[in-house]
Amino acid sequence: MSKILIEVDRKICIASAACEALSPEYFKVIDGAARIVKKGSKQSIEKDTIIAEVDEEKLKELKEAAASCPVNAIHIINQETKEKYY
Repeated sequence: MSKILIEVDRKICIASAACEALSPEYFKVIDGAARIVKKGSKQSIEKDTIIAEVDEEKLKELKEAAASCPVNAIHIINQETKEKYY
């Protein structure tokens, strides 16, 4: 299990919905930008964030969702090592 920070920068999101297609449990396009919809997320006009503990399969899914973003609006950071995946 990995403890990660997931962040969506709503200021630069262009609502391509690729993240939603790849990880609908975590992302949904609402009001013209991606939002984190997983319970426990903190939302604001500029950014949505969540700290989640995920298994390797879910981490792979979230990395693919972040990689699919055409404007790099999704960031994933390992909370233990501070390694930035995206």
